[in-house]
Amino acid sequence: MARWTVCWLALIVSLTFASYIGTNSLVASDAFQRSEYAMLPLGQLGSATCTRATRNLVSAGDGSAATASAEQRDAYDRAVAAVLAACNA
Repeated sequence: MARWTVCWLALIVSLTFASYIGTNSLVASDAFQRSEYAMLPLGQLGSATCTRATRNLVSAGDGSAATASAEQRDAYDRAVAAVLAACNA
C-alpha cells in the first residue's frame, strides 16, 4: 500500500512540475512579449463607482444578445459607457 501511495505521489509531483515548467516557458516565449498581450493600465479599477458601473453592466448584459430589443441595446450601451468612464478604461 505504501509503495502504491509513493508511486502515485511521485507521478502527481512530476506532472505538476512539468506543467509548471511548460507554463513558465510559454509565458516567457516571444508570443507573450508582444505589445498586444501587454496589460492595460487599470486606472480607478476597484473604486466604488467602478464597481457599481460594472454591476450595472452585468445586469444589462441581455442587451449584447443578437435578439435584444432596442431598449435593451440602449441600456447596454449606456452601461458600457458608464464603465469606461468610471473605471478609466
